[in-house]
Amino acid sequence: MGWRASEGTTATEKPKVGVPPPPTSPSLISGRYRPLGPDGAIIEDLTTGLHWMRCSQGQRWNGVACVGAASKLTWEEAMRQPQGLSFGGYADWRVPTKDELLTLVYCSGGQPKTWNATGNACRGDYESATIDQVAFPKTPDSWCWSSSPDAKYSYGAWRMNFGNGRVNSNENGNRLYVRLVRGKQ
Repeated sequence: MGWRASEGTTATEKPKVGVPPPPTSPSLISGRYRPLGPDGAIIEDLTTGLHWMRCSQGQRWNGVACVGAASKLTWEEAMRQPQGLSFGGYADWRVPTKDELLTLVYCSGGQPKTWNATGNACRGDYESATIDQVAFPKTPDSWCWSSSPDAKYSYGAWRMNFGNGRVNSNENGNRLYVRLVRGKQ
């Protein structure tokens, strides 16, 4: 059910980088994402500065792709996932906010056409929402939890759908997918 910390692991911070490499760098994915670490299990979004786990919780990065089935968790289980977790030398992983999740959505038929950070379903010529499958392979085309609780309903939290780009509230007892992030909040 996701990655767990090993006894005695500690986080190490990566050195600060002044300027990201130019978009022509062969190590960039879609001109926006850079794999980090020796195996590329972490993706840095050069637009937002966030670091994302390349695979959804329950999956494992094998150096080429995400393998295994992504886990579906309740909101409370999702919020506990990062506790005691050390992954890639970092121990500050967390469930992303709804706004952070929205930075991953673009509307297209397979290639990025228009970034959609509105929380509304994709429309027009680009009705299919997606996530960059090179940067984030085997991402479920479904709902994913955010860490953002619903202020109107104490039993609800916000979720985002990688199938249509929509954001809405859901009961936190339902089981949805989870992707962890680190960085600014």
